[in-house]
Amino acid sequence: MDIRDIGMVIRKARQLQGISQERLAEHGKVSKQTISNIEKGEAETSYVVFFRICDYLDIDTQKIMDLIRVLDEVHAEERPE
Repeated sequence: MDIRDIGMVIRKARQLQGISQERLAEHGKVSKQTISNIEKGEAETSYVVFFRICDYLDIDTQKIMDLIRVLDEVHAEERPE
């Protein structure tokens, strides 16, 4: 699992809903910088924070994990052998 994919999905969902990083950080009980780092794929997140973020953004956690699996497969196919 590529943490950049998780960050990309979180960022896109947040932006589509017009939610600021500050607001998401408050709900996730983390700093704005942590949200920024998660979205850029520069930091991993705990399951607790991940579930808080998904809950606030109304993202089904199973669907996001399924999407990440698909993205993993795409990345694997793009890698040279």
